[in-house]
Amino acid sequence: MRFAICSLNHRVAPLINHTKEIIVVSKVQKKDISIKEIEMASCNALEILKVLKDNKVKTLICGGIKEEYSQLLEKNNIKIIENVIGDIGDVIKMYLHKNIHSNNTKRVRIAK
Repeated sequence: MRFAICSLNHRVAPLINHTKEIIVVSKVQKKDISIKEIEMASCNALEILKVLKDNKVKTLICGGIKEEYSQLLEKNNIKIIENVIGDIGDVIKMYLHKNIHSNNTKRVRIAK
């Protein structure tokens, strides 16, 4: 399993175009988790897509996302979980425990 989170100051970036780092999380086995922080010099849709493709990411967790970014990522088979807020560590734990997921309307539900 591999997913990424758009980050700003160790929290989910409020808008995808405010991303300063992309956090790539890989889970190989039950307890073996790798976290890689990738600094973003610029934050346009093509740069984000390149980082995601280079790291073989199929799911992106973010705050808000512009329609043009959403369309580009979806055309490249990247699932988007948007409208998420919180500290990166908490969001990673919640996703790994299947407490964050998207539904057909692309809105996020955080289970409690």
